[in-house]
Amino acid sequence: MVRLAAVLAAVMVIAFLSAPPQLRVAAPGAATLPNPQFLRTVGRFEQMLTATTYWLRLINVSGDPRSSQEGLLIYELGDLVTSIDPDFYLVYWYTALNVPTQRDRGWLNAELSSRLLEKGLKAFPDNSKLMLYLAQNELLYVGNREKAAKLLAQLARRPDVPAFVAPLASRIMAHEGDFDAALVFVRQMRANAHDDEERETYERREKEIVLEQRLTQIDAAVAKFKARNGITPTLLSQLVAEGDLPSVPEDPMGGQLFLGDDGLSHSSAARARLQLFDDPKSPMNFQPPAQ
Repeated sequence: MVRLAAVLAAVMVIAFLSAPPQLRVAAPGAATLPNPQFLRTVGRFEQMLTATTYWLRLINVSGDPRSSQEGLLIYELGDLVTSIDPDFYLVYWYTALNVPTQRDRGWLNAELSSRLLEKGLKAFPDNSKLMLYLAQNELLYVGNREKAAKLLAQLARRPDVPAFVAPLASRIMAHEGDFDAALVFVRQMRANAHDDEERETYERREKEIVLEQRLTQIDAAVAKFKARNGITPTLLSQLVAEGDLPSVPEDPMGGQLFLGDDGLSHSSAARARLQLFDDPKSPMNFQPPAQ
């Protein structure tokens, strides 16, 4: 009888203390969400029952193609559950992965995913999975590459992370033109390498960063040449002759630097530039219309 009374009390809490969440856009079903501030006044059993109820509801509304309003509802459900029970670890990353909604070539609600993952990291500061998902969200959906690189660099210093984390962090830094930070990072990783193979990997990445820095400088000289002459140079010597480049830089990889048919500089010793792949059709390159 006591347990039944507790269940009934929980139902009454949900029924009478419900309040619409503070949404920027009203989400379907939002008016039925209880206010977590009121739920803190009831017993632990009622709180856990309510958290489980809305966790099950979250599962039901996620996973299918949805509108941005449904994405907002998913976020509000996840935020509610984790406000009631901050130790409900699964809810943080499950919700964050289901909140972003693609529209045309842009992403909506991605910042809400980051907000929930950051909330999870306050509850679980040493959780590498949450930090990795946060870096992924910032890189792919929010488009904040600088923040993603910092998160990955921080994550790379932990012993329980995938091997791709450190190389990706340094690649993003180089792509964004933050060569000094990239060099400091890989030199620190090299100094803390566990074996010769890992050390050699970071030594090579250091050379790749220096190479990309020099290629970027050449690309800038090509742009100046083209703006002045109306044509794209085909030889590095043309850039030197017209003063756009002080001299032809040495290739730190041991190859030869040259200008390709794409109008960019390359190295004969590297198959590709140390950059991120930029697909013009990617959501990363979508610019929403001015409001």
